[in-house]
Amino acid sequence: TIAMTNKVGRPCLIVDLAVGAEASSAREWLADHRIEILNVAGPRASSDPEVYRLAYEFVSALIRMSR
Repeated sequence: TIAMTNKVGRPCLIVDLAVGAEASSAREWLADHRIEILNVAGPRASSDPEVYRLAYEFVSALIRMSR
């Protein structure tokens, strides 16, 4: 994902959910870059069992902030 965003000249934000990333700072980044479509990528649940829950909570918080 990082290589592709660099190749096509798109912005890329890396968020480490394991350290309790703040959705508010990601929301600011989304606004600053005028992001309309968001691609979320990360490890598979088979290699990181907590990743789905953490990603769901993070994206849910972003959506709540956008309302």
